[in-house]
Amino acid sequence: MSMYIREYHAPNHCFHCGKPLPWTVEGMGSLRELIAESNAPATVKTELLKDLDSLVTDTPRTQVAVLRMRNFLSRTGDQVVPAVRQVVIEIATASVKKMLGL
Repeated sequence: MSMYIREYHAPNHCFHCGKPLPWTVEGMGSLRELIAESNAPATVKTELLKDLDSLVTDTPRTQVAVLRMRNFLSRTGDQVVPAVRQVVIEIATASVKKMLGL
């Protein structure tokens, strides 16, 4: 007899009302703080922060958010990048993680 155990991934949003769940809100707050602490130019930070919500829900702006996050992760030679990457892995949608190669 073989047993199949499937890995569980907690949802980012409430199935009933669509509001972000507490761990998603906390993760987004962490991302905002980490990006603010980075040495990226102010314009890069502003543009990335504008589209962060599109990393945790699939929207028409998700492609833009992924592009901006990819550029931030690859161009910012900064100590916050590993932490940002880890938070994105924890809270982003599966499609975003796939597009980012995470």
